[in-house]
Amino acid sequence: MNPLVPVNVDITTSMVAVVTVLTVMVVGLGTLARPSRATVAWGGAFGLGMLGAYLWLAGQQTDIAMLRGAASALLLCFEPLVWIGLRMHFGRRARRWPIVLFVLACPTLLVTTAGTGWYMPAFQLVFLGSAVFAGLVAYELLRDGSAVRDIVLPLALASCGFVVVALVSAATALVSGGAGTEAQLSALRGLNAVGTVVVSTCAAFTLVLLVRSEQKKDAAGDIAERARRTAAQGRGAERSAVVDPGHPAGRSRRPP
Repeated sequence: MNPLVPVNVDITTSMVAVVTVLTVMVVGLGTLARPSRATVAWGGAFGLGMLGAYLWLAGQQTDIAMLRGAASALLLCFEPLVWIGLRMHFGRRARRWPIVLFVLACPTLLVTTAGTGWYMPAFQLVFLGSAVFAGLVAYELLRDGSAVRDIVLPLALASCGFVVVALVSAATALVSGGAGTEAQLSALRGLNAVGTVVVSTCAAFTLVLLVRSEQKKDAAGDIAERARRTAAQGRGAERSAVVDPGHPAGRSRRPP
């Protein structure tokens, strides 16, 4: 009998498992439960993230630079889609052209430069671009307090952390220049995997709770509207009973 082969669980396989579960949760509890432009955008963000996670795993196993470049690009397209979904959810004007441009440019830039000396500068540029959208996500969540602070705080803090890490990474790359490029790239890959788990987890909880709280508000509004209609119908029935002497309630209210 063949002995059992141990399964090597590292940060990459953990990232794939976590992102897959979170994608199912967001699509099931958000996009399918309450379809809208915002929840579709969020479902697309998690779908791209899951595809990027599996491409990342494939790139790690096959050591193909282009696969890793495509995976990194898809993972970094997560924040722009979350941002435009938030704009739609809060009823604000959402410009689509920056998102389309970023989503198309990221894979093209990282795939074409994969395996060359230009990959590190290209990755830093894309990383900073995604950090800009992460900052916009935090701004949208905290700008006017339209949502419950306890709900938006996880994603807002994770997005702020994303911005800080991107700025520190860019500053480190500028100071070190071309020295230790492989070591920097290896560190960025590990950081990208950890950051993906953290940001996607915080985003999933915040976005699902935003959708569910909005659904509860709508349900409460429907109940209040039905109560107002019932009360109005009851008052109308009372008035008609007093006016109409032939109505049983009207006869009981006539003076002797």
